[in-house]
Amino acid sequence: MILRAGFNNSLLKVLGILFLWAIVLPAFGQTAPEFSSVASDASVFNSIYSFSVTTTDAESHARSLSISAGALPTGVTLTDNSNGTATIAGTVGQTGVFNFDITVLETVAPFQSTVQNFTLTINKANPVITWANPAPITYGTTLSATQLNASANVPGTFTYTPASGTLLNAGANQVLSADFVPTDNANYNNVLGTTVQITVNKANPVITWANPAPITY
Repeated sequence: MILRAGFNNSLLKVLGILFLWAIVLPAFGQTAPEFSSVASDASVFNSIYSFSVTTTDAESHARSLSISAGALPTGVTLTDNSNGTATIAGTVGQTGVFNFDITVLETVAPFQSTVQNFTLTINKANPVITWANPAPITYGTTLSATQLNASANVPGTFTYTPASGTLLNAGANQVLSADFVPTDNANYNNVLGTTVQITVNKANPVITWANPAPITY
C-alpha cells in the first residue's frame, strides 16, 4: 500500500506532538533531582566502609543511582537501593584520593538527571602495637627478646631503645621505647615511640668467706 506524502507528513506531526506531550512537555515547570548527601568522605585502608548517598525529587519521581565516570577504591561498590538512595560500601583495599561521578536519573518521564562529583579519600591505616610492661629484672641482666617483645598486627620491623644487650642500672620504671616500620608502607603508617616501663632491682652482692685456719692463743 502506498501512502501519500501529505498523509506521511501528518503522521510525523502527530508523532512529534505525542513525543512532546510524553517526554518534553512534562519537564516544563519541574526540577531535576538533587543530592542531599555531602560530596566527599574519608576512610582508612582495610576498614569496613559504608556511606549513604541520598537524593530528593520535588515531584517524587522514581529514580536510580549509578557511577557514571571514575572508579571506586578496590573492594568498594555502589549499590542502588531503588528508593532514591544508594550505599557505597565494602572493605577498602587501597589508599589514595578517588574522584568519581554519581548520576541520579529519574526512571519516568521527563527522565531528568543530576551528576555529583564525589571525592573519597582513603588514608593509610595505623598498625596496632601490643607491648606489655616487662617483669622486673635484677641488675646484671641485660635486655633481650624477653623484654623487647613488642608485636604488631601487620608484618614489619621493630627498632628498640635501649637496644638488646644493654645493661641497665638499677631503678624503677625505666622507659623502653620501640619504633615500628611496616613492610607495606604504601598502606600503613610508621608507629614511632611506643613505650613501656621496666624496673631493675638491685642485685645482692655475693660474699665469699671461708672459715679461717685455726690460730693459737
